[in-house]
Amino acid sequence: MMQSAGSVVRCRLVTRIVWAGAVLAVLLSCKQADSAANPGAAGDARPPSPVEVAIAARDTVVEAINATGQIEAEQSIELRPDVEGRITAILFREGRLVARGAPLFKIDDAEVRTQ
Repeated sequence: MMQSAGSVVRCRLVTRIVWAGAVLAVLLSCKQADSAANPGAAGDARPPSPVEVAIAARDTVVEAINATGQIEAEQSIELRPDVEGRITAILFREGRLVARGAPLFKIDDAEVRTQ
């Protein structure tokens, strides 16, 4: 199928017009983006925004949270002595694990011995 010379010229003309329109659209969108990014260049005489300047320094960042609150133990126990008496010594440290059956307190057993 052969095309006439007139239709080839018309096809090239349409192609050039389409390309010119595309280039024009790209240029116009760049101009709009540039004026949006730099409003002072478009004739809008706004004063520049104040900025703070600081010198960068290498330092250690400490992650800490200061908060006020209440804590509650996950487990609790009730201690009851087998005998009556005054506690004379505490045989464990707070927060440490204690073996089952280990003595926790020393009780003054002078009263128990007299009975």
